[in-house]
Amino acid sequence: MDLKEKAEEQAAKFRDAILQYKNIADKIESKPSLYWEWWPNPIFSPGGVNWLSEISTLAGGYNLFEDVDMASIQVTSEEVQKRDPDHICLAWVGVPLRKVNPALVKKRKGWTDMKAVRNNNIHIMEEPLFCRPSPRLLDGLSKLAKTLHPEAYKSMA
Repeated sequence: MDLKEKAEEQAAKFRDAILQYKNIADKIESKPSLYWEWWPNPIFSPGGVNWLSEISTLAGGYNLFEDVDMASIQVTSEEVQKRDPDHICLAWVGVPLRKVNPALVKKRKGWTDMKAVRNNNIHIMEEPLFCRPSPRLLDGLSKLAKTLHPEAYKSMA
């Protein structure tokens, strides 16, 4: 098998995996909102024109700012509070995982009243699995799907 055939075979596997996630997500009735944070100060989050919106949907949730027709947006703390997400996903770009600190998020004025904070749904997400366009996005999708809906996605590798 030459390189082109191998590439086409791998691409078909990726498309098949995405279809499997979509089929499961389509059956999930309660889809939680996900606030993705790329940078803590000033606060940046992905908008609707971003692969994290698609990943959120495939994992059975939705991006809190998917209605904003941009790839990346600067948001205020108050905007996030007003939308009151079910989950907070921290994927701080360029920050080593050990330095991503959920306690900083909890200290923001008014954030302790948000559902995600009250329910301890603050997740540290590895930047390479979510913020870089590569096949590893599928690994990130798997992690997110199993975090949000472990039973629904238990059959996925």
